[in-house]
Amino acid sequence: MNRNNARDPLEERYFFGRITREQAEERMREVKCSNGCFLLRESLQKGGNYVLSLFHGVGIYHYAIDRQYDNTVAIRDGRKFPGPIELVQHYKGNADGLLCKLTVPVMLKPGEQPRAFEQMTHTELDEQIKRVGEAMGIGSAVITKTLNDKTQSQLRRAIDTVLHTKQSWFHSKLSREDAEKRIMRSRPKDGSYLVRERNEEGTFALSLFYGGIVYHYKIDKNHTGDLSIKDGPKFQSLMQMIDHYILKKDGLLCCLTLACSEQNANANRKSAPVGGPSPQSPTSNRPGSAVDIFLPPREPPPVPNTTRPIQESFRSDRGLPPVPPLNNSHRGASFAQRNVVDKRQFGIPNDQEKIYDHVAKTKKTKSLNPADLTLMDPLGKGNFGSVLKGIYRMADKQDVFVAVKTLKDSQVIQNGASEIVREADLMADLDHQHIVRMIGVCKSDNDPMMLVLELAELGPLHKYLKKHQMMTIHNILELMLQVAQGMEYLESRQFVHRDLAARNVLLVTETFAKISDFGMSKALVGKDNNYYVAEQAGRWPLKWYAPECIYKFKFSSKSDIWSYGVTLWEAMSYGKKPYANMKGQEILNMIEAQKRLDCPEACPEDVYQLMLSCWEYEAHDRITFTKIGETMTDILRKLKQGTLKMR
Repeated sequence: MNRNNARDPLEERYFFGRITREQAEERMREVKCSNGCFLLRESLQKGGNYVLSLFHGVGIYHYAIDRQYDNTVAIRDGRKFPGPIELVQHYKGNADGLLCKLTVPVMLKPGEQPRAFEQMTHTELDEQIKRVGEAMGIGSAVITKTLNDKTQSQLRRAIDTVLHTKQSWFHSKLSREDAEKRIMRSRPKDGSYLVRERNEEGTFALSLFYGGIVYHYKIDKNHTGDLSIKDGPKFQSLMQMIDHYILKKDGLLCCLTLACSEQNANANRKSAPVGGPSPQSPTSNRPGSAVDIFLPPREPPPVPNTTRPIQESFRSDRGLPPVPPLNNSHRGASFAQRNVVDKRQFGIPNDQEKIYDHVAKTKKTKSLNPADLTLMDPLGKGNFGSVLKGIYRMADKQDVFVAVKTLKDSQVIQNGASEIVREADLMADLDHQHIVRMIGVCKSDNDPMMLVLELAELGPLHKYLKKHQMMTIHNILELMLQVAQGMEYLESRQFVHRDLAARNVLLVTETFAKISDFGMSKALVGKDNNYYVAEQAGRWPLKWYAPECIYKFKFSSKSDIWSYGVTLWEAMSYGKKPYANMKGQEILNMIEAQKRLDCPEACPEDVYQLMLSCWEYEAHDRITFTKIGETMTDILRKLKQGTLKMR
């Protein structure tokens, strides 16, 4: 198939360029779509890839169109085509695995152009590519050919990797301190940012202003040249990365909003006080207030020694000032009054995170040597067996505490072993700070299959809250924000959890949560990758399930959102059981009557409204995990400022 015959997507008005999934859905709902309505958009992460958004039934479905090794494009497991326009033409006449044929295109508005990058049209982007190509010594004829070829050729990729040098937000080699000064001189607002080169070859840093503090995120380059912030998506260029974070915060504290250029920083230089920090300067707040995600702050408290005896490896307060005891009157206290010192405000990495960083990451399930694993006391019970505490000796001879899922008796070994292997294979591909990390599977001749996982020492959220009624509302909401971030990541990786509940939110420390138990999770694979339909009902946690799960056996990220609302209710109730003493049919009758769980005592009104937005009867009316994160961040800010309405 000759790729040169492919038509340019810019020729079609149904091509929207670089827009998000949420923006695509908003545009499609604006025109009151019917079955088969569609639009085409560009992938935000990888040049040369596209996404087909299709309306069917009451939902909008998104099909990734990936660039193939021979420069053709195809939907996963589908036919290959010279380009995305040829693909669309084919699916207009044939459903061929889609939910339905493509019928009516959703068009750009009159005068509207497909989005290239923030405040840049494709024409302006081509002009920048020409200038950069000429500066690289590439002939004009070659550049013109490259612009006409939309396949992301080697030359085009090479030019794209240096396009950032022409952007106002890019600053050459700049120290952390100088980056903070430039941002503060620019009269920043939340989301003000710049990108700077670091001394380490091929690495950069994103400096972001938020809440009066400048945060620094290290940008690493992997062996294939892709760029990423830790636990974040990978990009082929800085241009793609920054544009992505302008559209979606995706793990950052907020979206990038205002580029800090060297010119606007210098223009405001005279307004800054001479001989001291500016009134908003992060250095005027407290030691270490300019938080660096990859470097320790100035004069930090002592960092725990990871080589200390194993029984001390998980102390969360080591080296921090003592915290006075608080009583119930501190529920909903401000950040400064919290009953837990959060190590993140000092820029200190979590002890346990540092320890597990020694475990080699792999996308395949790792087989562990039984001789390196020592089993200890039981932690709890699962569907197929027990969860034990253990010690695992890593390749560098360092011992770490782990959680070990084991089978309980010979009657379930055959079924349970297959479930453990499936769960391990699923978890091997997940890598996020708020998701429990899989270390490997251990099997010997005499012992059943065991799944070895990162240990969250403080255990399940609901049990911890029952025993620690003194925990502040602020602390609980921060934990639930972390859960939302972890679930947003799962959604981006096309996973449905199916068992999100407070019992499956584990605490590493009082301020650091991780989502666990992926035994019921499903990867959404194949042509229709938006939901999963179970063949039959099982021993399901109905109190956490959305109506479509119970009636239609249908699971999606929207059903996970319903479960998140129940989990948030559990957290705000300090570990109480939802729908106490109610049986399954009573719960269904209550939901069908448009009644929901009551607002927990001491729960802010805004938080309860967030729960209700998770419990909309129709899946498409529910809030998104991205919006949950934004709403929770706003609630935390109001709580810190003392402006949040309390019940």
